[in-house]
Amino acid sequence: MKKRKNYGRKIKRSKINLYPKRKTKAQKILGTVLLVIVLLGIVFLGYCLANPLLRYIEEYFGASDSNEPVWTPPQESTSAVSETTESPAVTDTAESTTEIVTTAPPQTAGKGYTITVPSSALANSASLSAFAAKSAAEGYTAAMIHLKDSAGNLRYLSGLEEVQDTEVINGTLTAEEISNALSEKGLTPIAVLSVLADNAGCAANPDMSYKVTDEENVSWLDYTYENPVRWADPASKATIAYNKAVYDELKNAGFEQIVLADIVFPDFQDYDRRYIESRYFDSGRYKLLADVVPEGASVQVNAEDIVITPFTKTAEVLKNKAALSESTVLVRISRAPFPTESGYPADAGNLLESVMGQAATRTGLTLVPMIEKADFTPAEIEDMKETAEKMGYTEFYVR
Repeated sequence: MKKRKNYGRKIKRSKINLYPKRKTKAQKILGTVLLVIVLLGIVFLGYCLANPLLRYIEEYFGASDSNEPVWTPPQESTSAVSETTESPAVTDTAESTTEIVTTAPPQTAGKGYTITVPSSALANSASLSAFAAKSAAEGYTAAMIHLKDSAGNLRYLSGLEEVQDTEVINGTLTAEEISNALSEKGLTPIAVLSVLADNAGCAANPDMSYKVTDEENVSWLDYTYENPVRWADPASKATIAYNKAVYDELKNAGFEQIVLADIVFPDFQDYDRRYIESRYFDSGRYKLLADVVPEGASVQVNAEDIVITPFTKTAEVLKNKAALSESTVLVRISRAPFPTESGYPADAGNLLESVMGQAATRTGLTLVPMIEKADFTPAEIEDMKETAEKMGYTEFYVR
């Protein structure tokens, strides 16, 4: 009998491949693309959620130093009842008024020709002294500095009791140190204070802010801007006392002239009539504004608020002429509100003559031109300065 050859045990193979197949080049590319898409989706989702989350945290945990309830307006029409200047949270900020003016030649600066002080110069006494020395050498005779900005921050080291241990103070030099540094170099120190645009001050002292009627100690918030803000109420005794305290502190520190800006009402909406006292919508509301102007203080207004829409917005305070008889009004002139296509003079000197002439006729108050530097060339500013001198103005400001 033949022996069977031993060929070994037969292996049973599965139809399933136990080893991974090598990926093709196309599969690798497709996998990479899908991974990138997934990662981008995650980043986009995080970006979308971050802003609402941060705003939620800020609103409910860090909006104010007080435990004051937050008021939210109804979702209704937002057409304006009265207009005002830009948002105190973002506009007319201190930075917009702190650019160095370089238009005055050393021999032609003249009386009252000012230079505005940049934020960088306030870093310390040495930097401010160096800036003052350079400005005096260039022929400037005065220096203007925004010491209470349109967010309500004090840009100097205040000694007022009501702002200690708050976030209102945003400076390292005292008012006296700032004043002395400018005066020692022959510059007249001029302070600018935003009065009613004061979100920071109202957050530290809610008694200064507008209140919602029928709600106990609930501040009205201006929701016409992305980040709701408080405004100081000119009828509030706390507002009047606080601004007078800041004014006196700077006066005692050596500031010979103090200019008050942002003496305006908020941009009230139609629905605010149900939540704000009616006196803030009455035709006689302008009388409240004069209460925040100390006797002899200068007031800053926009030229268009006198010439184009008389006694509105920043110039509404001028309706109370009797209360401002001892005040000087700085009339801020910019080009945008007076375009040549609307019939206003193209020549800068003629424009100043026209605007200041109309403003003087309408107000009957002591006026001083204040030119918006960014809107005019250096040559145009010199022309406007010469025109102002011919008209009898002994002071001339470039902002």
